[in-house]
Amino acid sequence: ETDLPEELKKTLQTLKKNNINIHNLREDSVESPVHFVVVAKKSQSRTIFKKRNNIKVLAEFTHFHKFTIQNSKVLILDRHTEPEGLKAVMWAKKNKKIVVFDPSDKYNPFIKRMLGTADIFIAPLGFLTHLENKKNPETSLKEMWKINQKIVVLTMGPKGSMATDGKSIFSEPRYNKVKVVDTNGAGDVYYGAFVYGVLKKWKHWPAIWLFER
Repeated sequence: ETDLPEELKKTLQTLKKNNINIHNLREDSVESPVHFVVVAKKSQSRTIFKKRNNIKVLAEFTHFHKFTIQNSKVLILDRHTEPEGLKAVMWAKKNKKIVVFDPSDKYNPFIKRMLGTADIFIAPLGFLTHLENKKNPETSLKEMWKINQKIVVLTMGPKGSMATDGKSIFSEPRYNKVKVVDTNGAGDVYYGAFVYGVLKKWKHWPAIWLFER
């Protein structure tokens, strides 16, 4: 860590302080994409500025990735890992790891396959535009579960979330006693809370309850 920039050192120290394993972190000699968001104070509408590059999130599935997955409990992927992400998923399945997938609001053959492969499929409300049942969230949830046959979760912004394991449907409204200042990253926090509940061997419903509060 001696040759690292001070800001990066501080970040690593914060991760360690919060008991996050950083042994598998590595440095790439490429510039990361940069995003920053301007939020309107009254309407909460957002404008996103992006500086992109052509670097793929998972350009090649290597022995480094295999080692990391073998020493993890959960593999969380999104649509940006195509096409190498499928190799990662197959490796995770072979090693009996939990696979969680976030499709965003996109749909393509890779995402369709992940809908049928992931152990936990967490989709936002915008994903419903790709389904036959576009207007009714509960019906859409059932439609996705018929393909997934495991656990499907639907996040609905200010309306909360709902999930099903095929046996029952649980719906949890958003907790309204906290003033929302900025919703950036809310979905990522949701996935983290849900996976935390899974790792703690809770039933998935309390994981939803935890996040909505």
